[in-house]
Amino acid sequence: MPEKIIICGSGPAGLSAALHSVERGCDTLLLEKLPRPAVKLLATGGGRCNFSHDLPEEKFMASFGRNGRFMADALDYAPQAWLLKHLKLRGVKILLQSDGCYFPASGRSSEIADAFLRPILDHGGKIFCRKQVERVVIENKCAVGVIASGEFFAADRVILAGGGTAAPALGGTSAALTLSRDAGHHIIAPSPAMAPLLLAETWVRTLSGISLDDAALTFGAGRRQCLTRGILLFTADGISGPAAIDLSRDAYRAFAEAGNLTLHLDFTPELDRDFWYGFWETERRSSPKKHVHNSLGKFLPQALARILVQNSVGEEKLNMDLSNAAIISLTNSLKKQPLTLRELCPMSRAMAMSGGVDLREVDPKTMESKLVRDLFFAGEMLDLTGPCGGYNLQFAFSSGKLAAAARTR
Repeated sequence: MPEKIIICGSGPAGLSAALHSVERGCDTLLLEKLPRPAVKLLATGGGRCNFSHDLPEEKFMASFGRNGRFMADALDYAPQAWLLKHLKLRGVKILLQSDGCYFPASGRSSEIADAFLRPILDHGGKIFCRKQVERVVIENKCAVGVIASGEFFAADRVILAGGGTAAPALGGTSAALTLSRDAGHHIIAPSPAMAPLLLAETWVRTLSGISLDDAALTFGAGRRQCLTRGILLFTADGISGPAAIDLSRDAYRAFAEAGNLTLHLDFTPELDRDFWYGFWETERRSSPKKHVHNSLGKFLPQALARILVQNSVGEEKLNMDLSNAAIISLTNSLKKQPLTLRELCPMSRAMAMSGGVDLREVDPKTMESKLVRDLFFAGEMLDLTGPCGGYNLQFAFSSGKLAAAARTR
C-alpha cells in the first residue's frame, strides 16, 4: 500500500511537498482553504515571483539570522540547483538579475505555480480547495489524519504548510499556527516581517515619495546589532524600500519585546564623517553666503536637505558661514539620524511573518515534530524568516520537499 500523505496548504512549501510525495508514488492529498491554490505565490513580487537568490549556502543561511543553520539539511536535500533544474524541465525560462534575485524570465508567477501544480495532478495527486483544516487527529502521540470542513481524512503522514498571518488578503491566517498549538507545540508570537517601518517623526511623512539610492539603517537591542543598507523610500507614515523591509523582521521583534525602539539612519553610508567635516569647511571658506541646504542638495533631494538643516540647526535658510557646533550637528544628522518606531505594522501590510512554530520542537533533518510522530512542518509557519529577495520562497520549496522525503533517505 502506498503511503498516504496529507498536505495542508498550497503555498510554495505545500506544493513542493505534494510534488515530491507524488513523485515517490505516495497517495497524496493537498488541502487548501481558499477557492483556488497558490494564491499568495501568484501574487509574490507583484506577480513576478522572485523565487530564489543566488547567494552561497552559508551566506544564504546567515541572512536568516541566528537560527539560519536550522535549514542546512533542507538546503542539502533540496538545494537551489534542484529548484532551478525542476523549473527548467517544466519549460520555465529563468532570469538571474544583477542583485542575485531569480525570476521567471516571462515575469509571470503563474509559470512557477504551474511547474508544481501540473505534475502533481499528472502524477495522480488530488487537490481539494475550500477545505479548511480544523484539527490534526492525534492518537498515541501520532498524527493519523485531519478533520477538514467537518470531514475526516486518514493519513500516514500530515504535513502542515499553511503559512503565517501576513497578507490576510492572500489567505494569511493563524489557522496553521493554531493547529500546531493544539498539537502541543509552542508558538513564538508572530510579528511583521518584510514590512514598512512605521515611525513617530512627523517630518518623515512630509517626504512621502522621496527615495534614496543608498542608505543604511541600524539599531541595537541588548547584544543584538542589526544593520541593513540599500534603497530607502519615505512613505506617508514611515519608511519602506529594501533597506527598511530587510530590517523590519528584527526591528519589530525587538520592538515587541521592549515596547520601544530607536533606529539610526545614515543618509550617506558611502561618505564618512571626515568627508563631511572637510566638505563643510571647504564650503564655509569658498561660499559663505550660500544656503546650506543648496550645498547639501548636491548629495540629497532638496526637500530632504531643507528638513535636515532645519532639524539640526533650527533654521532652514542658513548660510554656509557655519559655526563648528552647527557643522557637528549637521554631520550627526546625516550620519546617525534617530528614528522612533511607533507601533507594530499591521500584518495586512507585511509580506511575511516572523515567529511561528518553535524550531526547538522540530527535527531539522526531517522536518518532523519532536512531539508528535508523523506530523511535519514546512515553510513560513516555522520561526525562520529571511530578507526580501527570494530567500523565504527557496526555504519553503526546500523544506516542503524534505518534509515529504522517504524515511529511509
